[in-house]
Amino acid sequence: MVATDWPSLYPKAPADLVPAGYSLSGLFDLAPLLKTSTNQDLKLDAETAQAVSPQFWPLPPGRVLDTVVGALESSEFIRQSREVTEAWRQGGAETRYEEIAAMNHFTIVDGLTDPQNPMTARVAELAQRIQERRLWLRGWLPAEQRAGGCCEDQCETDYVRGCRNFAEDKHRGEYADDREPSTATTM
Repeated sequence: MVATDWPSLYPKAPADLVPAGYSLSGLFDLAPLLKTSTNQDLKLDAETAQAVSPQFWPLPPGRVLDTVVGALESSEFIRQSREVTEAWRQGGAETRYEEIAAMNHFTIVDGLTDPQNPMTARVAELAQRIQERRLWLRGWLPAEQRAGGCCEDQCETDYVRGCRNFAEDKHRGEYADDREPSTATTM
């Protein structure tokens, strides 16, 4: 969802409809599924597997992706999470990779049921950053009140692309004031 070209699917959709994601045990490269029984239903060939694998999609600028995987998961889930983190970092995304000790593919989501868990806190942080950014773009939140304490001097270290770029995008009309704020999405 983070790498989706939303306007190509619906021209009125904002390009940054889902600017951040929090992935738990994600599959980002579907090529390994070609030789599994699952592919009887998916009917993927090498070309379509590559085309539908988020690891290889062109990444819009300024995206955020956290990849979280259980340390007890298969080596394939761990490999894919590491590789997409690195590929997207090289593509300009803000990325984080984390292995959660003693968790596997089925238990990793348990942390999200606890409001005090660091995973829950991170998802809430991502949602807050997105909300504050949208309010700031609409002129409803001064830059100094944003979570990053953004100012012109810190612009490039602020969330996503920096204040100057947000202001330029807003000026070009890439962000409409009537759009509803998005939140971080668990993939």
